[in-house]
Amino acid sequence: MAWTEKDELRFFSLDRIESLETIPVKVTVPPSPDLESRFLETIGIINDPAEPVEIVILTFTEFKGHYIQSMPLHPTQQILVNDGTILQISLRVKINYELVSVILSHGDEVRVEYPERLKEIVNVKAGNVFHQQLTS
Repeated sequence: MAWTEKDELRFFSLDRIESLETIPVKVTVPPSPDLESRFLETIGIINDPAEPVEIVILTFTEFKGHYIQSMPLHPTQQILVNDGTILQISLRVKINYELVSVILSHGDEVRVEYPERLKEIVNVKAGNVFHQQLTS
């Protein structure tokens, strides 16, 4: 975690650091952010301040639903339906790359119910429209 020249808090992978050097200038470090609430809004570390927090509704098959109950996707996860055939949950998160990746990792055992924007993103990624466009 580091502050950029534009006073934006950014997160960097340690394996991408090639070198470190000290600078002879005093710097003023902005106040520490509330990281707990910052990460409560997202899955993963990507947290675009311009992106709104949204209610996401996902439906899982019975089999996958057991896993999702034992290993929740996010602390805000709430069960909406658990009738023995499906598990439907809600999350209160920002839509980001990592959320989409988690959804896609569950393959055909998950369906995005809401919001429509997320449903479209997942459908495009699952259908690999980009790849289809390249081969057309």
